[in-house]
Amino acid sequence: AAKYARAQNLNFPVYAEAGPAAGSVRDRLGVEGYPTAVLLDGSGAVLWKGHPVAKRRELEAAVRAGLGR
Repeated sequence: AAKYARAQNLNFPVYAEAGPAAGSVRDRLGVEGYPTAVLLDGSGAVLWKGHPVAKRRELEAAVRAGLGR
């Protein structure tokens, strides 16, 4: 995950569940493919979910909206 984040010049934390099997985080957040970015608010509610590079502008707009900007 860290290598991908550096290669894509991402400026947000990246998390990947360890191990070959799908995990509870993937199931809880409804991740259907990789890479998938999930933007959460302070209470853990999903604000946005999608491909972090292909939909980068959408993600950035969701971050700004979540911050009230």
